[in-house]
Order: sequence, then structure tokens, then C-alpha cells
Amino acid sequence: MHARVYRTRMSEEQGDTSMIAGTRVFRIEETLLEPPAINPPSTRHALFAILIALAALLHVATIGWGDLYNETDSQYAGAAREMIESHQWLLPTNDGLPRLQKPPLLYWLIVLSYKTFGTNEAAARLPIALAIVVTVALTFLIGERLRDYWQGFLAGLIYLSCCGTFLLGRII
Repeated sequence: MHARVYRTRMSEEQGDTSMIAGTRVFRIEETLLEPPAINPPSTRHALFAILIALAALLHVATIGWGDLYNETDSQYAGAAREMIESHQWLLPTNDGLPRLQKPPLLYWLIVLSYKTFGTNEAAARLPIALAIVVTVALTFLIGERLRDYWQGFLAGLIYLSCCGTFLLGRII
């Protein structure tokens, strides 16, 4: 623990321009004569907001670019469409055949996106894009917890800048 020193201005008739008024024990070493520093929580919030905005710009704003990449993407999107048509929520099917390659949560999220935004490629990709944004946020929070908010910011940027994150995040 560090002692915090309060310095106060004395009047000119006393002659001295500053004196030590008293001390207190705080966890952070500070002085009142220095200009106020940038508040770490506001810096933290700004870095977090920048990271989330960048993730949303790269992934959510670009979900409408291009068609579904391959046959597998179309099958996953088609299985979610069939869930809506058949009202069969527990067993995803495509052309009547069970699709058990992925857990049903992804299909349910695609169905929710279809019901909200219509049946299209962008709506099929939206749950994956939002999952990437959430993963970037969690990466920031874990990095902050292990070290500090700058390390969390850098960890989130590194995850976001990985080629696999950008390319594979567009595949259902």
C-alpha cells in the first residue's frame, strides 16, 4: 500500500507555495498536483466498443456478400428451412433425411433468424456472425481478466485478424 500525499496551496502571506497537508493510505499511488490521467474504465470501455464495432463491421455487415459457398452450406440452411415448414423442431432434416452433423442449437438460431429477417443467405449466416462478435467480446474479457484491458484488446484483435476467423466465419 502506498501513502497518498495531499498538497494544498497556502496563501501568499504565509510565503510558501505548497505544503504537505496530510497523508492517507490508498492502493494506488497518486498525486493531486498532476493533471488528471485518462480514466482507465473509460479507456477500457472505449477499447471494448472499438473491438465490438470492428467485429460487427467485418462479420455482421458483410453477411450478404456472395452466395452460400458449397453444397454443405445449402444443406444446413435447407434443414433450417424444413424445420419451419414441417414444425419438426427436435430432428433437423433435409429432403426428409436426418441431419445430425451439427447440434440443433445452430439450426434453431438459423430458424429464429429466418423468422425475423426472411429466408435468405444473409439470415442463414447471421447467427455465425453474431457468435464471432460474442467470441471477440469473450476474448477481450478473458484477456482483461488474465492481465489487463490492453492485453484483452490485443487478444481480441489477434482473434479477429486471423484468416480462419474471417473465412470460416462465413460458412454455416
